[in-house]
Amino acid sequence: MAGIKMFGISSFDVRMISYDPGDVAVIHPEAYPIDVDAFLTTLGWSNSADEPIRMQHFYEDQSLPDRLPQVSSPHPFFVSPGHQCSPQAVLRLLKHFTTDEREREKLGEFEISSPEVAVLSEFRSARVPREHIFELFPPLRPREFSIASASLAHPHEVQLCVAVVDYKSELRVRRPRRAELRIEITKGLPALPPDSTTPVVCVGRGTGVAPARAMLEARVHLGLRDNTLFFGHRAPGKDDHYLREWAALAEAGNLTYHTSCRGFAGRPRRHAADLRARSHWQLIHDRSTWMYISGCPRVCELHWWTSLREEWELGEAEARAYVAWLERERLFEECRS
Repeated sequence: MAGIKMFGISSFDVRMISYDPGDVAVIHPEAYPIDVDAFLTTLGWSNSADEPIRMQHFYEDQSLPDRLPQVSSPHPFFVSPGHQCSPQAVLRLLKHFTTDEREREKLGEFEISSPEVAVLSEFRSARVPREHIFELFPPLRPREFSIASASLAHPHEVQLCVAVVDYKSELRVRRPRRAELRIEITKGLPALPPDSTTPVVCVGRGTGVAPARAMLEARVHLGLRDNTLFFGHRAPGKDDHYLREWAALAEAGNLTYHTSCRGFAGRPRRHAADLRARSHWQLIHDRSTWMYISGCPRVCELHWWTSLREEWELGEAEARAYVAWLERERLFEECRS
């Protein structure tokens, strides 16, 4: 892996799609055809790659995967919607289809010492019948991303804030960076306050700032200025997504912006959820402010929970009861997508 590069915006042709702040973009992955060809050759299915297979229920009370055709062939089946092999399942099932005794013994060693190693090409005597496709290669699950834009500010466009891994395969072949994929929009749990005069506080970390950006953009577009953002990132110049946007909004009086980062060696670490604890908890308590927390759930939860208990001098049971009340009143919500 060469490293992790972060980018802020990825656009799609969504002229017929509408969405609200807090909604989620669901992207359906696909495999590269050239990889599928090599994979089918490894399985010994290259000569039958285009022979049709009929899909039907084994258990009538269970539904088939989304968009799975009733009749397909191995090649398009593996390209779309994309399939992944579970290493442990492959190791377990390959034992039944391996005719070489030495390879069967080696499979046992792989299962014990290296369960995550890609093993299909290592065991040439293994020939998996096509009837066992679903057992070894379940469909890839769609990926969900909180939308980072507001349709009011960016009509006919969906923007995402995601981490992209730029890597080369074991053969030193750089993976393609562009593809056309199927995307759909689903409703998210977060929603803007129905009363436009309600103040909003957002706490985001890294790419988790995506839903916060969507909500803040929508409010600013509507002329609402009582907005606060606490944003955490790794270090100055790293992962400080939309920094210029936040600075411009703050300068225009549309946003109160607080940022923090892990800092450098020898310096204490500070987190966005630690900053001005008295300020945002007081806003929620006194002004019925709506607060949204997104990003790394465990890290954010640890710090806002600590700040709440320290600020109000509450015991654990009292703090949990208070947060439960905030959630019932829809003053507090975690954005997990």
